[in-house]
Amino acid sequence: MANQQLPTWLAEKPVAVGAAGEVSRARLADGRDVALKRYQDRAVGRREAALLRRLALRFGPRLVAVVDEPTSPLTVVLEWVDGAALGAHPPPLPVSDRERLAAIVAHGVGRALAELHELGIRHGDVKPANIVLHGDHVPTRDAADDRGATLIDLSLATGTSDALVGATPAYLAPEVLLDARWVGPETDLFAFGVVLRDLSGGVGEASLWAAALMAREPGARPRAAFVADRAAAWLGLRDDAEDRRAARVTAVRRAYLRVRERDLSRAASLSADVRGLPRTWLEEACGFASPPAGGDAKAAPLGPLDAVARARWLTALVGTPPDGGALEGLDEATLAERLVGLAQDDVPFALADLRRDATRATADAPAVTPVGTPVVAPAPDDAVALAVLLTQARPSRELLARAEGLAPRVAPSFRSVLVEALLRCSEVGRAFIAVGDDDAPEASALRAEIARRMGDAAAAERFAALAPGDPRARAVRARLAWDRGAYDEAERLAQDLGGVAAAEIRGLVAYARGDFAAGIARVNDALSLGAPREARARLFGVRGMLHHASGNAAAALESFRVAAEDAQAGGVVEEATYLTGLAAAASDAGQFAVALAAATRSALLFEELRRPSHAARAWLARASVLGLVGAAHEACAAADEVA
Repeated sequence: MANQQLPTWLAEKPVAVGAAGEVSRARLADGRDVALKRYQDRAVGRREAALLRRLALRFGPRLVAVVDEPTSPLTVVLEWVDGAALGAHPPPLPVSDRERLAAIVAHGVGRALAELHELGIRHGDVKPANIVLHGDHVPTRDAADDRGATLIDLSLATGTSDALVGATPAYLAPEVLLDARWVGPETDLFAFGVVLRDLSGGVGEASLWAAALMAREPGARPRAAFVADRAAAWLGLRDDAEDRRAARVTAVRRAYLRVRERDLSRAASLSADVRGLPRTWLEEACGFASPPAGGDAKAAPLGPLDAVARARWLTALVGTPPDGGALEGLDEATLAERLVGLAQDDVPFALADLRRDATRATADAPAVTPVGTPVVAPAPDDAVALAVLLTQARPSRELLARAEGLAPRVAPSFRSVLVEALLRCSEVGRAFIAVGDDDAPEASALRAEIARRMGDAAAAERFAALAPGDPRARAVRARLAWDRGAYDEAERLAQDLGGVAAAEIRGLVAYARGDFAAGIARVNDALSLGAPREARARLFGVRGMLHHASGNAAAALESFRVAAEDAQAGGVVEEATYLTGLAAAASDAGQFAVALAAATRSALLFEELRRPSHAARAWLARASVLGLVGAAHEACAAADEVA
């Protein structure tokens, strides 16, 4: 890290002393106030400074300078954040004021966490003491310079591939205690939920955000950006197009740097093949004038992204992994320019727009509408048109957001369509919020399914009991029984279901008991009667499990192939799961190209779904296939994703 000289300051006043060091407030000659953070542990200070360089925060204190001289403590100079810490025990307020305070915090902290998580960084210590309220300021615009709360202190922040370096017990997510190997940014979301729960007092929409954020299943928690969007809507903040475009451009940069996380710890320089915006981003964020901390001066220069890394970059922005070779021939610098161009034009990121020339669509390459994006966007309040579009297999992110904004003002039937769409996209926490306080039996059955996916079996049983005659509620109870190993109960409950749901449960019971032939027969009987694609995918998925367990790799491969294809008409998590099975079966059958493609897509999907342990299994499947075909270097790289 190259040293920087501190600007001249006119005054300095100590304000805090913590475990990492001391913080002072200083005024620069140009009139700006800054925070001087002097670290007792130089390594901690260097880590925080490096994170701040990469982050280029907009909704948090920005890095001004770093002084790293051997004769004095390392000093990080940050923009000063005016205000007072939130405090662990907010003062008693009227309900309306509590709701407003919770929304102000949800907006400012949500935007800050979204910036961190775009880069794959955990804050590590989200709590009231690290949230600064800006006096009585109530924002009026959804913009970084008009926020009412700021998240501070990155001294415990780490990348997702690094171990936790500390935490505050009251805000600790349950998965940290269960298996700390798979701890991601979702731990911040849980802590964020605890903060909002305490602020809202269980009242108003913020209490729903808090409950969703505190889901036991990490991948079910809504993303921080979504919570900030809802808070902005609740506060009635005006849209700021310029700020939104700036945020999108920065998101492209952060997504690129996130993919580079492992490479940056090993490289000492940049290859001449890294050009354009990627080179600028790497030089600005990391600086290769001298080897980075931990880097090897003799290491090979850092080159352009490989095919898998490019796919990860695009998946983070588009939401769907590109098909193999879909963007072949488009170099990294051009791809970056096109992504930034889409961000500046404020249009959704779509693979079709990256494939064609950004300036015109030729007769040979006409404009293509990506799956899930309507050709003509309906009016914001056209519930009928939105409901029709929500029945698409994978509605676009923009469509879901528009529907969520309309849902509170229209009939419950619209909310049911929206919730089903959110569940297909594996947005479980958002589905929980969308259901709201609807107490109809159909809503109770939906709540039971949502609670099961959020990891709350007791709540799932409770909601299912409120809709005893609803087939979905009975299916949830049967699946819960199977999950806890009560196979006789699961089979008894399946008898009352009939059709696809019964065959699926009975097939799973047969799989658990090792009665593979009987399970295959039951699934085949159900398939012979016909079923919609989404239901058929589940049956073929179960049949694939049964064939694979019985040693019939060829039959398992065919079943998982059909399941994965049909799942594209249904749930994302189901597709990712069946692809993992397809990779294993194809490998056993010697179809290595099929296995490699399936494992890679499965890993990318699971990463986007924020299920790191499932993604790890898919990366290991990829490594295994590469090892079998003798690609030792590539196999090690795939296995390294799990390290």
